[in-house]
Formats: sequence, structure tokens, C-alpha cells
Amino acid sequence: MKTKELPLISVIIPIYNSEKYLDKCIRSIINQTHLHLQILLINDGSTDGSLDICKQFEREDNRITVIDIPNAGVSNARNIGISKAKGAYIQFIDSDDYVDSSYIEYLYKTIQKENVQLSVCAIESLDTEGHIFDKWEVEESILHFDKVNKDIFLELIQKFLLFGPVNKLYKTDIVVKNGILFDRSLSYGEDLLFNFEYFKYINSIAITDKVAYKYIHDNVESLSKKRYHNKTELAKRIHFVLFDFFNRIQLTDKESLGVLYNRLFDYYYNEVFLIVNDTEFTFVEKYKEIRTLLKEKELTKSFKYLIKEKYASWIILCMRYRMTFSFLICNSIFKTIKPARNN
Repeated sequence: MKTKELPLISVIIPIYNSEKYLDKCIRSIINQTHLHLQILLINDGSTDGSLDICKQFEREDNRITVIDIPNAGVSNARNIGISKAKGAYIQFIDSDDYVDSSYIEYLYKTIQKENVQLSVCAIESLDTEGHIFDKWEVEESILHFDKVNKDIFLELIQKFLLFGPVNKLYKTDIVVKNGILFDRSLSYGEDLLFNFEYFKYINSIAITDKVAYKYIHDNVESLSKKRYHNKTELAKRIHFVLFDFFNRIQLTDKESLGVLYNRLFDYYYNEVFLIVNDTEFTFVEKYKEIRTLLKEKELTKSFKYLIKEKYASWIILCMRYRMTFSFLICNSIFKTIKPARNN
């Protein structure tokens, strides 16, 4: 098929201080086998050499448009990309990641062949040296929301493949017609909320087992060192969005709810982890913060579904029965509190 006969696909890359990885990211996009692209490089107020790299590529490839904006966060940058998108399809790529040369072509052919409204590929996570850190994939399948394959859907949830905006190809008209945007007020979970808003307006997803998106796992400890204010409130908001969607597709059995509530418990568990390791808190402040968390009603519900083997038994005992003082003392002795993954 000639380039002009291919559909235009808009590729949106939000950029902030990514000079270390940016060249590889952009080259992986301009070298795609699907040539008919609109490449939007949204520089979100970078203070390193990212903007210069973007402008150099813009001079070399007329498919590239650089948009330089004051720093306002990744959600704002992606939303500006959506507003400028001219393609029939939209996809997002993070500026420190890269993709296989057939990535876009494969996702487009999949969405066309299966007549669905979203295509999703597997993700390979690499460390900064290029070594495989993790891989998130499921078997190739079509997910129909009116009759969901429970095993596949729950695996997608547990492997986080439906949460982020990368590794996917969206239909632009669905995004624009329904005013689907990223919540600029959030710095965590905004991508999951975007996707599940999109899911409201579609009937099916094509899942491929092709590992075409390469996620660079840089600074492994960064999330475990950073506290998000009101994260538990956001965690509950996300939980209820997922809960409503599970109800829509009629996954309300104990196993399905267990996946939801174990995910929610991990949020609480991680927040406790951050509190006990916060060197700025006194013992009394830690006690008060943890005590407040352990009184949360949704946390209490989660114990019904908890996979207890994931955690030390004394942690479950102390959290379930709100033994805050014992919790802090035991942690100082055992030092076993480590973060759980809940992207």
C-alpha cells in the first residue's frame, strides 16, 4: 500500500528532561514501517537539552511538529497533543521509551483486521543497560465487553496492560467526540482513568502477544521514595472506577472482586510503607498517620479477599486489627515492609 493510501496516525510524545533517551525514542518512531505519521513532540518546559534535540529532528523530518510549552505536567502535554492530532488514530509514547520498527503498523493492522476500537500489544521492561527487567504479555485474543473472557481480562488487570496510555492504538474520533482527556489535576492514575473513560464508548479490544513496546525502567527506587499527597483518596477513586466497570461487564464473582480488592489493599500497604520509612516523621506522627489509614472502610473490606501469602503474617494481623503501636515496633525489629507493585 502506498504511503498516501495509509491512514494518518498521530503519535504524541510528551517530553520533560529526557535528553538521555530522546534520540533513541524519536528514531524508533521516524523509522516505523508505517510511514504516514504525524509526530507531535510536546516539550513540557524541559531544562536540559531535550528541546534542541526535538528541533533538530523537526528540521530533518517534515512529519514532526515540535510544540514548546511551559511545564504543566504530562497530562497537560498529552491533552495538547490530542488537540493538535490530525490522524484517524492516536497513540502515546513516553519520551524515555522506544518501540520496534513495526510497532505502529502491527497495531494498525490488528485494529483493522479484528474490527475493534482499540489494539494493545505486550510490553518489555528494560533497565538502562538494555537488560530485560520484566515482560507483561497475555495470549493473543479479542476482548468483547458484552461477553468478557474473565481469565484474559483479569490477567490484563493483574499485568497492568490496560492501565497506561502507551502500547495502544486509539481511534481519534472516539476520543474527540466524547471529550476524553487526561485529568490535569492528577500526577498519578490519570492514565488509567483516561483508558476506562475510553472503554465506556467501545465494545471490543484486540490483545496481541507481540512484544513491541520497550519501557525503560530507570531509577527503580523512585516511586518507593516519593509520597503522593491524598494518594489513598485517589486509590479509592480508581478502585470505584474499576468496580463500576467490572459491574458493567458482569464480573462480580469472588475471584474478580478479589483482584480489585487486593489491588486496593496494595495501595494502603504501600502508603503505610512510605509512612514508616519517612525520616521526617516522628514516631507519634507516624502512629497518627497509620492509625487514620487503618480505619478506612474500604481497607476493612479488602481483608475478605486478601491473598495473605503475599505479606508477612504479623503485617496482616496488625493492619487488620489496627494494632498501630505493635506495627511500628515490629517493623523496627523485622524491617520487612517493602512496597507492593500497584501501577
